[in-house]
Amino acid sequence: MQEAKMNTLGYLSFFDGLAEKSQGSFVMERVASGLAAVNEAGDLVAYRCQLVFRQGCLESLGQSRKDALVNLYKQCRRL
Repeated sequence: MQEAKMNTLGYLSFFDGLAEKSQGSFVMERVASGLAAVNEAGDLVAYRCQLVFRQGCLESLGQSRKDALVNLYKQCRRL
């Protein structure tokens, strides 16, 4: 099955809708430069996404907004 290709706005709309449907919340934030986060590969990242819902919480990091959103989308597909 081929993975859907969405633009950044499409991903944001998807996660906002998913959070609303599950009575949870979705947060996308830019990581402050003084508090830079590091991903599993050891790269500095600039963005963090967090999706909170009744069943739990998913979080992802990325070097761009879209990168963080794509990583979060991949985690959702595994559930």
